Amino acid sequence: MVGLIAFMEKGFHMPFASRPLMLMGVVQGLVLWFLWHAADTPHWPENVPMLMGALLWVALAVPAATYLSENAGLAPRRRKQLIAGVAVLYLCLGAYAGWLGDAVGAMEQRSGAYGSFAHILAALVLGFILVPLAAGRENGRWDYQKLFQLAWRNALLSASVVAITGLFWAVLFAGAMLMKSLGLAFVYALILQPVFAFPVTGMVVGAVFAQGHARAELLTNLRHYWLTLNAWLLPLLLGFGVMWVTALPVTGLDVLLGTHSAAFILFWFAALAVLFINCAWQDGLHEPAYPRWLAGCIRYAWATLPVVAAVAGWALWLRIEQYGLTEERIWAVFIWVLVTGYAVGYGLSLLPPLQRRLMPNSRADIWMGSLGSSNIFMAIITLACLGLLASPVADPRRLAVNDQVARLLSGQVEPADFDYAYLRWRADRWGMLSLQQLAHMTG
Repeated sequence: MVGLIAFMEKGFHMPFASRPLMLMGVVQGLVLWFLWHAADTPHWPENVPMLMGALLWVALAVPAATYLSENAGLAPRRRKQLIAGVAVLYLCLGAYAGWLGDAVGAMEQRSGAYGSFAHILAALVLGFILVPLAAGRENGRWDYQKLFQLAWRNALLSASVVAITGLFWAVLFAGAMLMKSLGLAFVYALILQPVFAFPVTGMVVGAVFAQGHARAELLTNLRHYWLTLNAWLLPLLLGFGVMWVTALPVTGLDVLLGTHSAAFILFWFAALAVLFINCAWQDGLHEPAYPRWLAGCIRYAWATLPVVAAVAGWALWLRIEQYGLTEERIWAVFIWVLVTGYAVGYGLSLLPPLQRRLMPNSRADIWMGSLGSSNIFMAIITLACLGLLASPVADPRRLAVNDQVARLLSGQVEPADFDYAYLRWRADRWGMLSLQQLAHMTG
């Protein structure tokens, strides 16, 4: 494996600094193979779910933090502290994920018990935000330009890693099938072996990250090109927002609420608006690509976003009041907090005196000058919320189970209409514990 790494470095003109990242990928692949084999056999540490979950999450998080913090301008000591902090955080989150999937009494453990999709996605976003936020703080202040560059660099790097790794495996399978067509099936059999697949995939991931870091200027050019193109979708989107707000007093909310997807529709619109206005503003060092009159129209059209956020919150509240909390609605509340924060934060640009008072570090003399400070503030809020939602403190499964069971016990839901299957199959350990408590109740 070391020889293959050396060959790749020489053959593809990779810098020597890429070797540590490739070796880390190989080690990560071997650890993941060991954990997969332990779950498949099964043997230790599969029989200790909390340990298994902790090892799995750390094996995924620590290399990712290392890749994303490479060439981030961090002093070696600070970088080690960051990676150690990530290791401790994901050790705890992984142990909790393992505890969630552990057996409860006579109820067997479910497969795939080391994190639901929402749980894993929250952990991914948490790590993605944490690394640049930690790297961008210097002398007690956050450098927004550095945060912007690191976040977009890591986003483009991660996308390229996924794409190139997928192409690598497409080439392997194409070649293996070609050999197999002549009766030489040994290549096909080899690439299907987990002991081969895990380390080689890890090595490719490390190599692609190393190549991306060595050619950061290409990512910068790609970022500028992509964001500039997307920025021109903002006027079109906000035009629809202005029409919607104008028509709202005439149509009322009944038609919107009758779709039964009002919050989802409004959240999706707001998310696109936040994305496109950041594409236009970028790092705040340059004027937007719009003519002056169009930039002014966009600035005032943003006032429609707080209205969108308010209506979305109202629609979500009506749904929760009628049917109680579910995992999806708890995540929707989190999204509503983000949408409202961005809508109001960016909207402060329309009120320079208030912006100066609430955001003393922002610039009120430039177009949409509150974006930088709002983005930093909302990144911290996002970190805090995701940390709580991925932990027992505000786990959506626990909150949803407690709320639904309380509605059952209070008589708001008839026993015949209650979703017991959700507790058993989709709420992990919290649901099974509640089922046990219900089973011992009388009346």
